[in-house]
Amino acid sequence: MILPAIQATMKDGGRMIIPFSAYPEELGKIKPGAKMAAYLANMDLVTVLLH
Repeated sequence: MILPAIQATMKDGGRMIIPFSAYPEELGKIKPGAKMAAYLANMDLVTVLLH
């Protein structure tokens, strides 16, 4: 599943917050504790892949 989560923010070391209101149906399919990866880019198009 690939979601353009513009609304995502970093909470603290190791936690990212994606508002459930952004994609309720898709995010509802992710089970608690599931492994995921996030590909992030800033406005300068500097990117990073988080596991």
